[in-house]
Amino acid sequence: LHGRGNQNGAGAVVRLSAYAIDLQTGKVGSHSIVMEQMHMTHNFDVVSLGPVETAQDSTEGLLVAGKEALRMVTPISNDVVVAAVPDRGAGEVRAASVTGRLENLVSIEPMHGTELVFYRKQADGQWQRRVLDDTYQQGHALATGDLLGLGRDQIVAGWRNPNADNRVGVRLYVPDEHGDVWQQHTIDDNTMACEDLRLADLDGDGRLDVVAAGRATNNLVVYWNE
Repeated sequence: LHGRGNQNGAGAVVRLSAYAIDLQTGKVGSHSIVMEQMHMTHNFDVVSLGPVETAQDSTEGLLVAGKEALRMVTPISNDVVVAAVPDRGAGEVRAASVTGRLENLVSIEPMHGTELVFYRKQADGQWQRRVLDDTYQQGHALATGDLLGLGRDQIVAGWRNPNADNRVGVRLYVPDEHGDVWQQHTIDDNTMACEDLRLADLDGDGRLDVVAAGRATNNLVVYWNE
């Protein structure tokens, strides 16, 4: 979460490391520092960057959420600030494909926060910010994927503390084809104090299911996509 000796996000920086793993033995080898510009981080997402020209090129980058910014770390650009958020910070981040590949990000802000935020990359390279939901309390779980077979991603998000309505839960957010109009649906209403969640096709039917874990509610739940 923070650098050694760091107090409340001030002091030593976070050192984000990448480790080389021997595919034959599974042993961890050398490591390198890929980012050391932030003072408090919380989550990251591995992002596919598409085809590469040589086998030595990496096809992946890292999206990192933290106190100061959302950052993208890639082998080519090294480190790019996607969105500076020093006044609020960000706790969760995921890449999404709604209006185009690598054109959208989703975050929960601030860290352990109340807002689900959708970012859209503009023609000038800047990122447009839009709050989709501001009713969380301790938002702590986030995933993106095409659960409904629409050809574009939807968002699944959850929070772990009772909100203003004294509820915890998990919600699904469905965009129109332009990412302008969003519909909100409840997946879980007050039985899942969501600590984290993942999407996976668990029954092999070609549809993504939702797996969520609740620490305060002491449960692990599969929400089948039927």
